[in-house]
Amino acid sequence: MKVLALASLATLLLAGCLGVQPEDASGGSVAGSSAFAVPTGPTVVTGADRMAERLTTPRLSPNGGEVAAWELTYEAVVLDLEATLTWLNATNRFSLEVTTPSGATETTAAPADLNARTVEADIKDLSGGTYRFAVRSGGVAIPDKVTLEVRYKRVAEAIAGETITDLPVQTKREGAHWIATIAYSATGAVGESAEADVRGANGVVAIGKAADAQAVLNMVAWARADSEEDAIERVRGIDVSLRLASDRIEGHGSAESWNNRGVHVGLYVPAGTTLTGAVDSSNGPVEVKDVTLESFKVSSSNGPMEFHGVVARDLTGDTSNGPISGEVRAAGTLHLDTSNGPFELTVRPTDDLQLVLDTSNGPVDLQLEERRDVAYDLDVGTSNGRIKVEMEEASYQGDKTDGRVRTNNGAGRDVQVTGTVDTSNGPVTIRSA
Repeated sequence: MKVLALASLATLLLAGCLGVQPEDASGGSVAGSSAFAVPTGPTVVTGADRMAERLTTPRLSPNGGEVAAWELTYEAVVLDLEATLTWLNATNRFSLEVTTPSGATETTAAPADLNARTVEADIKDLSGGTYRFAVRSGGVAIPDKVTLEVRYKRVAEAIAGETITDLPVQTKREGAHWIATIAYSATGAVGESAEADVRGANGVVAIGKAADAQAVLNMVAWARADSEEDAIERVRGIDVSLRLASDRIEGHGSAESWNNRGVHVGLYVPAGTTLTGAVDSSNGPVEVKDVTLESFKVSSSNGPMEFHGVVARDLTGDTSNGPISGEVRAAGTLHLDTSNGPFELTVRPTDDLQLVLDTSNGPVDLQLEERRDVAYDLDVGTSNGRIKVEMEEASYQGDKTDGRVRTNNGAGRDVQVTGTVDTSNGPVTIRSA
């Protein structure tokens, strides 16, 4: 995998209870040391992993000194690392000592405020490797619970011989506002099947065929503000993490608020790769083109959803305030849902299929491929509209707003298509593709 740029925010909660005997990984007791590291060895952190370890320490020496220590190994380039040490009893005066992979040591002393129970360390422009976080006491320490929280941003995973590039912020003026963007991209080889777990917000979603044998995940963070400086600050406040492995593709965007900012998503896989999993966004259009999907869900809101050249088994798509259109070669289940938007869709069954199309406040124009091996049996309903069926081998039975479309003498055919087509405040037209 090659990650050109990757921003993530991971939190590790490492809690130690001072004043009790430690336990090793097998549940036994560890004695003889005044500092206790992670029992299973250094913790390896990659990408946006989140993990927690609970540690215990021996009873403290009256002379103080080091009372707890943790080692974390980052297989990445860490550009901004923040560590926060907290404890419960303000009587204790703990400091935090951080040793970097290069051997440099930085100590953050206990705060001057006698009521404080927090120490923070901010370390920038560091490289991957093992970091050691040591808790030190300047005197007698009362038994206490200590929590170390380590946060890191802008992590780029590296493979030997590959170049890490942190892409810059791009800005442009649009009317009275400034738009700032940061583009992130991950490329790599995938197998015959890859599971997607991708989440954007307030942006475009494009899913399609890659230009070559490498899969590509692009995520572009954007923010709008009245000044260029504020736009840059807001886009840097968006955390984006990417990971691309042979069988899994992950991309997550997160922010405290999505007001006037978001993340666009572009996911492209090679021909011959079946994509499973889910891609989710909001307030933007979705286009899925020239890919094979299985057990896949794509969702958005306030935007259109289009399918072109898609082969799918068990596909779910939902949006709102937008149309759903295009063509799908489908099997298993095809469940598409929108509101305040029309359907203009062609369905070509490749195997038994349960078809569910649901909308409100919009018309439905559905084209179904008729073949000798395919039979349809669909419940159709609407309100404040009419149902019109124009098929060669199927007929309609029912009234103007509720009925059934069935293929004549279709019971013995190899491919059976059942399901429902439903709308409100709009007509329904079903015809041959």
